[in-house]
Amino acid sequence: MKARKRSIPYVKTEPSAFLYDISPLIDTPVEIASLLNGPPIRRADHRLFTHLNPDHVEGIRVIEQIALDFRTRHTYPKKLIYLLLSEQRSKRIKEIRSQYGPVIDFYREGRFIRIKSFRDQTRIGDMFGWAVNKMTIWSAVQKTASEIDFKLDAKELPHGEADGTGIGIKGIAKRGKELKVFVQYKRGGGVRVAGLDLGNYNGSWDKLFQNSIEVFKRFSRFLLLTDGDTAILDSVKDKVKIIFQRCLWHIPHQAIFLAILWQRRLLSVIVFVLVLLYLILINIGSALTNYKKMRRIKNN
Repeated sequence: MKARKRSIPYVKTEPSAFLYDISPLIDTPVEIASLLNGPPIRRADHRLFTHLNPDHVEGIRVIEQIALDFRTRHTYPKKLIYLLLSEQRSKRIKEIRSQYGPVIDFYREGRFIRIKSFRDQTRIGDMFGWAVNKMTIWSAVQKTASEIDFKLDAKELPHGEADGTGIGIKGIAKRGKELKVFVQYKRGGGVRVAGLDLGNYNGSWDKLFQNSIEVFKRFSRFLLLTDGDTAILDSVKDKVKIIFQRCLWHIPHQAIFLAILWQRRLLSVIVFVLVLLYLILINIGSALTNYKKMRRIKNN
């Protein structure tokens, strides 16, 4: 409601950024023209695209708003925009087309812009910009994740859940693995991440809990719902009440996985149906048992 009444800056828009010190405009979503009128921004000497998806380039015509003198239909001589593009994007920028051809050719021939291509890095005033590929991003994410330690917070609720996503991770050296998450309930509502691991479907559960062993000891009683291996918690079994609860989302996923192993022959259909029925019955019984246990715990 606030966005509808007051508009910018409360309205949610597509991604873009502007740095006042050296005036580069980064990405141009479709509503960029109205965004520039808000502060207002009168100059944008440099233009950059993080990538060329539609939500980042649809407002490319804002170049005219910045550089064109609508009284004379000529560009302002001192408002030439430098479009900074990595070598890869320099080749792809012409894919943005109108019925008359590549849009970028119109702006270059009309002296709206001057393209400055770079291979690895470029300089804008005192700021450097680098061309980054997906492998670099993946490596950075892995490095950052390996340096972050998650664990329980003794000030939050003594109640948590640990589960795997059930969906395999596709990528370099990650096939056949899944993301496992351990969350703790917060006193003010919601949850916080207390453990995170990318490992084999049936292993690596100990990595979720190992940083929290000492914190478990500070609770008089911690209730943990999980469907994984909790052997690492044997040393604190007097502090942790574990309820095993199989996630219903895993049932069709694992049944399909079994069918694939049987190469989709007639036997796979029979196995699929039998396993599905068996897992459903097991989970119904487990859910009823866990429900009764939790009711008893709450009543106590």
